[in-house]
Amino acid sequence: MAILVAAVLMGGRSLWQETVKIGCLPVDGRNPAGAWMDGCASDQIGSYGLDVLWFDLDPRAVAGIERAKVLMFGDSRILTGMSEGIASAWFAARSIPMYLLAFGAGEQSGFTQRLIERLHPLPQMVVIDADPYFTGKESVPAQAITDDPVGEERTARATKEFLDAAPVYCRYISALCGRTERGYRQYLDGVVVHQAQDRVWWNKNRGGAYPISQPGEQVTSHYTTYLANARKMMAALHINPQCVVFTILPNSEMDDTLAAYLAQNLGARVVAPRLQGLDTSDHYHMTPESSRLWTQAFFAQVQPIVQECVGDAMAKSNNPGGAEARIR
Repeated sequence: MAILVAAVLMGGRSLWQETVKIGCLPVDGRNPAGAWMDGCASDQIGSYGLDVLWFDLDPRAVAGIERAKVLMFGDSRILTGMSEGIASAWFAARSIPMYLLAFGAGEQSGFTQRLIERLHPLPQMVVIDADPYFTGKESVPAQAITDDPVGEERTARATKEFLDAAPVYCRYISALCGRTERGYRQYLDGVVVHQAQDRVWWNKNRGGAYPISQPGEQVTSHYTTYLANARKMMAALHINPQCVVFTILPNSEMDDTLAAYLAQNLGARVVAPRLQGLDTSDHYHMTPESSRLWTQAFFAQVQPIVQECVGDAMAKSNNPGGAEARIR
């Protein structure tokens, strides 16, 4: 009965496609508190988060980027690792505005570079997963924005209207809502969160545990291209090179060779803890437990750099009259 109602409400298009699309809507029609939808496994929603930021569909999301003192860049490895690790709590405990400006769908530095030029953020520190990120290319969803910005904005605004109507749809077809794998981002820091009552069809969002092995010999033929693109991004951010940290989220393909190469040639830093016994959930992203373990080690090592690059600035902004103030 619910599927029949869904088909009528959505105008008679492919029943399964519409069922999956409705499954993107949050359980009970309500997003997690303080969060907006980043993307959904339905190809009718896809990487919606890129559109939200590019077309400023939700000013609260863009505001998080603009006020951030620390920006973190990379693909879904760092997005997952930092989100399931301790990043959000670590920065919140120190009252340091952070934003996790990393994306899934195989996103690379091309889209982020354009987004930086569009939004003009001015962080005092950045963290970048070097895995290889600085190709200058874009994911398929980002390329859609490049190729047809007018059409993509029209589609994005229609998607926003659909998502905004979630309370109505989920009132009448609540059994279908919250069934398609999806993620949300916190306005405050861009960290990805999920609903506690997720009920995805057939447990599709449940991962395994695959040990991370030692990476083999690294291919360095594209390193000069990565270096040129990294230098371009740093220039656009107007960032002190000593406040740029290159890292590598643990995986079985890459070690910290590229991160060290970029740091050495740009006058930046490397913080890439090596821990034994870590696992991935899907051969690519760390499990929640491994993410927590690795991020604990990462922030223990990166803390002095945060203090050096952001501590004084935050102290002055919190207490303009206190020259001796320091963040602790």
